[in-house]
Amino acid sequence: MSTLYYAFFATLIIIALICQVWIMVMQHRISQVEKLIIERYRSKIDKIPAIVSVLQHHSKKLNEYTELTELHRIAIISPTSTIYDLLEINVHITDRFSFMMRLALAIKSTAKDGNFITIRESITTLEWHIRELLIEFSRLTKAYNSIIKARDYTILGALLPGSAKPVFRNR
Repeated sequence: MSTLYYAFFATLIIIALICQVWIMVMQHRISQVEKLIIERYRSKIDKIPAIVSVLQHHSKKLNEYTELTELHRIAIISPTSTIYDLLEINVHITDRFSFMMRLALAIKSTAKDGNFITIRESITTLEWHIRELLIEFSRLTKAYNSIIKARDYTILGALLPGSAKPVFRNR
C-alpha cells in the first residue's frame, strides 16, 4: 500500500513539474505576442499626426481633429509596458479614427489624395494586425490559464509560481 501511495505522489509531482515547464513556455509565447501588439500599436500611434496633417489640408475645421490629436498625445505619454495598459486608449483611438475616415471619404479631394490613401491603408493594416494578434493573445492566455488550473490541483503545483492572467475579450 505504501509503495502505491508514493507512486501516486511521485506522479503528481511529475505532472506539476511538467505543467510548470509548459507554463514557462506559454509565458514566453504570451510575452512575444504582447510585444508585437505593443510594437504595432506604437507604429499606428506614430501615424496619427500624419493623417491629421493631411486631413487638415483638405478641411480647415480644426476642431474636428482635436480629439484625435488629444488621444495621440495621451497615447504617447501613457505607459504601454503591457497590453492591458494600451487596450482602453486603443479602443478610443480606433473609434475616433473610424469616424475621421468616414468624414475624410466624404470630402472628394481627400479621398483622391495619395498621401491620405497611403497613410489610411497603413493604419488599417496595422489595426488588422493588432486585431489578429489580440485574438492570438486571447487564445494563448486561455490555454495558459487552463494549464495553471490543472497544475494547481496538486499540492506542489499550488506552491509553484505563476498565476492566472486576465483574458482579453474581443469586441
